[in-house]
Parts: sequence; structure tokens; C-alpha cells
Amino acid sequence: MDLGIGLLPSSPLGRGVLTGKYRSGTPTDSRGASETMAPFVEPYLDEAASRIVDAVATAADGLATTLLHVALAWVRDRPG
Repeated sequence: MDLGIGLLPSSPLGRGVLTGKYRSGTPTDSRGASETMAPFVEPYLDEAASRIVDAVATAADGLATTLLHVALAWVRDRPG
């Protein structure tokens, strides 16, 4: 916290995409399959996001942990 200002990320897991659950498509029980929430998830399901999820998965495999842990650790360790 610099200058007494804090930051609270509103969607550190990219609407759940960084958990890896959308790697094989949209699960029927996910927010991405919900009629009301799909428009909020859809922007995170493009090719660029897929490459990011693959990179996070590679890191998670190398660290013997989950995509969730890698993604949250990245957010936690970002300056500011």
C-alpha cells in the first residue's frame, strides 16, 4: 500500500477462466453457461485468454499446484 491507497481486484480469476474450467468448453453448470452471466464471461474466452490460461497451466504443473493458486499468487504479488 503506497500513499495509503489500497486496491481490491474485482475479478482476479477472469470470471473463473483462470481456474481452467473453460479449457474444454463451457461447463453447463458454470456462469459462462448462464444466460445472464454469459456476456460477462464471453470476453475472457478468446484466443489470447486461451494462451494465458495455457501459460498459467504450465506454471501450475511445474509448481505442482493449481491454476487457481498461480493466478491468485500473481495478483497478490503485483506491485500497487
